[in-house]
Amino acid sequence: GDREGARRQGGTLPLGRKMRERLPLNPLRAAKNGLVVLNTILRLSAEEGGLTPVMVHGISDDFARRIERMKGQEEAERLGGHMIDTYCEAVHRYSMSNHSRTVRAASDYILSHLDEKLSLASVSESIPVSPSSLARLFRREYGLTVGEYIREKKMEEARYLLTGTEDPLPAIAERLGFDDSGYFIRTFRRTTGMTPGRYRNLNGSKSGPEPG
Repeated sequence: GDREGARRQGGTLPLGRKMRERLPLNPLRAAKNGLVVLNTILRLSAEEGGLTPVMVHGISDDFARRIERMKGQEEAERLGGHMIDTYCEAVHRYSMSNHSRTVRAASDYILSHLDEKLSLASVSESIPVSPSSLARLFRREYGLTVGEYIREKKMEEARYLLTGTEDPLPAIAERLGFDDSGYFIRTFRRTTGMTPGRYRNLNGSKSGPEPG
């Protein structure tokens, strides 16, 4: 869960250099291979740190897909840092020792299904536990309702996608389970105080100005 320590440690790994030596004519493939190895190291470390297997698998599988979708080395640098931060944050907040088994299972399910429409009813059904029991446990252990937690996690993912990828807003909305881009924009604005387009323009995306 030590984000700064993990970043320092990650900076000492010769993954990028070794992969470039093996694939001097294909720097993007070399960068992807380095991130695949980093993803494996982080996955094993997170398991040792107490993260549940379901959550570890969900995070690892998601990053594996992102790595293969990368289009440039600048994106690779962003993704490497985001991977370290994500695993560390997950261990810090959701390790097995921190919460009840029911809440851990609910958290696992939510973080593994951010691309779907989620609700108290759908999450409680997946565990399974009664909606009232899950709502009570979530409020006690997180200080949030299940709906607030879902929105928080989706918006965290949205912020990464806006600055770490060039995906257009409708594609990001769809990846986060929003059928309506307008609703996604309104939700993002309520959470961050600005539209997704303005957030992207202010936070270093490579893409040009985008409305919304």
